[in-house]
Amino acid sequence: MENSDDEEPVSEIEASSTKAKAVSDFELAIVSYGHSNGPLTLSEPGTVEQLTFSVRDIKNPPAKLRKTHTGLSSHLRKEVMANKAAAARLCFIIGAVRAKMREMRLAREGVDTSTETPLAPAGPSTLVVGIMCERGRHRSVAFAEELSRKIQADGCWIVSVQHRELSSLSDRQGGGVEDEHSLGGDGRAGHKHRRQRDVERKKGRSFAGRSVQEAVADAEEDV
Repeated sequence: MENSDDEEPVSEIEASSTKAKAVSDFELAIVSYGHSNGPLTLSEPGTVEQLTFSVRDIKNPPAKLRKTHTGLSSHLRKEVMANKAAAARLCFIIGAVRAKMREMRLAREGVDTSTETPLAPAGPSTLVVGIMCERGRHRSVAFAEELSRKIQADGCWIVSVQHRELSSLSDRQGGGVEDEHSLGGDGRAGHKHRRQRDVERKKGRSFAGRSVQEAVADAEEDV
């Protein structure tokens, strides 16, 4: 017992640092997808929180633009967001996502979000936000990209973006589909170097002139 007096108490700073570490491993995964290709399915649905938003009622950008660009294009995104209903919907989605992020963080810290009383630490660390349009190539992609720009990664959250239908389209055609991949290196859409993104952007523009136009030749896409 003689050594007990020599033990140094844990400082408030150290305790705070330990607590911060415990809540710094959250992930926000934003996924765009198309209603016509089936629902968004999760590999382990019980271990994550999920929010789903539909933008199928939002006005489409012009058909000519849709045939040559995906929602990764800043030009197409501007066309989508120029609509007041689209801008209002984005604000609603941002508010809902931020509220859920706060709820998850408080749950991990051991606080009841309804009463602000301590609870046992629990809860998932991953939030999946699904954004759905009809084909999953334009409006949903545009919303997912804009959302990732509004909700920045920080010390507690890692933010990633995935586009289910663009990935599957790329796999079928054997090439990239990014026509404008302007995301920065903050973890919002993977960890690609600038040169790699430039190559993919060139591929995407070439691809957009061929395959995307062929894919929508039989119908007016996203109606």
